[in-house]
Amino acid sequence: MLALGSCSLFSQNQLETVLKNGELSFLTYVGATTYYETPEGPAGFEYDLAKAFADYLDVELRVVIAPRFADLIPRLANGEADFAAGLTVTEARRAQVRFTSPYQDIRQQVIYRLGNPRPTKIEDLIGREIEVHSGTSYA
Repeated sequence: MLALGSCSLFSQNQLETVLKNGELSFLTYVGATTYYETPEGPAGFEYDLAKAFADYLDVELRVVIAPRFADLIPRLANGEADFAAGLTVTEARRAQVRFTSPYQDIRQQVIYRLGNPRPTKIEDLIGREIEVHSGTSYA
């Protein structure tokens, strides 16, 4: 999911600024599907999409790494990047930034340790220890 700075959904002025400056800034966090470094250079599905967009605009891509997932929206709202990726749409987030149309639907899943009883309904999770990333919609 892409989120764009609160100024608007890439307004004409913002697009003109990107083209004039020759740079598109992409805010993300390090993760297997978002962005990570390899010996061959940057990688990750969200990075690949951002890079393809920058290439389409014929501008350089500047990657801005947020140290924590919870930093994405505040930093985007502060204008530290043109757009961010890897966010789930929620009403609270929608009040802070504008989202593009989704390009992918994700089905959330609970991963459990082999040998433990498999949870089949929400009630099976009551009293169990569950880990989620802070700042995510799951928290």
